[in-house]
Amino acid sequence: AEVLSGLLYKLKNSPPNRYACLVAENDQESSKQLVGVIDVTVMRDQDVLQHLPDEAQEYLYISGIGVSNAFRRMKIATALLKACDKISNLWGYEFLALRAYEEDLGARTLYTNAGYQLVSKDPPWT
Repeated sequence: AEVLSGLLYKLKNSPPNRYACLVAENDQESSKQLVGVIDVTVMRDQDVLQHLPDEAQEYLYISGIGVSNAFRRMKIATALLKACDKISNLWGYEFLALRAYEEDLGARTLYTNAGYQLVSKDPPWT
C-alpha cells in the first residue's frame, strides 16, 4: 500500500515528461492482470552526475522494476527496460541510470544483457 501511494503521488504531482510508470499486462483476454511495472523519473543527483559527461545536467533514473513471480523469465523486465529507453529518447535524455545491489546477480545480469554498463560501485560498509 505504501509503494502504491508513492507511485500515485508521483503520477499526480509530476510535470509532463518528468515521470512515467509503465505496466505490463498478460495478453489473455479472459484474465487481464498486471504482471510487471517499472517507473522512471528525471533526476539531478550529483553522486550519479559525477560519472556522466560534464554536459549532463539531468538523467532518467529507473527507481523501481518488478515482475510477478509467475511471469519471470519471459523477457517482461527486458521489455520494460526497452520501453524506458524509448522514453529516454522521446524526452531527449541521453543517459538512463539505475542501481542494483552487488549481490543481486539476477538483476545485474538482466541489466547487463539489456545493454547497461556498470559505472560505479558504492564503497563497502565499514
